[in-house]
Amino acid sequence: MLVVDRLRQIFVNAGNPGLDQKIRASAKSVDEVRAALAEALQLTAFDAPRQAQLLALAYCWHDSWDAAHEVVQTMEGDPAADFIHAVLHRREGDADNARYWLARISDHPVFTHLIPVAAAEGFTDLVSDGVWRPGAFLARCLRAQTTAEPSETAALMRIQAAELLALLDHLATHPLSKPHPHQRSS
Repeated sequence: MLVVDRLRQIFVNAGNPGLDQKIRASAKSVDEVRAALAEALQLTAFDAPRQAQLLALAYCWHDSWDAAHEVVQTMEGDPAADFIHAVLHRREGDADNARYWLARISDHPVFTHLIPVAAAEGFTDLVSDGVWRPGAFLARCLRAQTTAEPSETAALMRIQAAELLALLDHLATHPLSKPHPHQRSS
């Protein structure tokens, strides 16, 4: 089994994460996520920063907001960590913070993968001139946290799941990006 398939199993077996911070019964604990990820990564050559990105993403998927946030804060300026940071604050309902982190990543390669998913779900407003609109997705998700119909919420959760899985695929198949100019040095 390919490493990306092993990693995907850590995610998809828990079902799609919610648009908010509620912890699902199917979510793994921090210790379970850490152990599952360590097992999946034991035969890989991922360096420590890539492993930290994957750990933060897995924590995010499994509703461990504090653990994910702690990891991404140590990697400020890294595009993948900043992406996860934006998702965390979107799920928290903190629009200003989510917008801040989205602005730091500007145009991420994952965005192109979301265009057909949004179209399949009927959310044409999330794309403009063939370009993903992360701010529009943020607004939809925040609105859905309080006022959406269950079918709209489910569709947005599927788009969010596709977003996180596309980031997982990106992390598992692309070399570690160079540090962002604002990244803190250790």
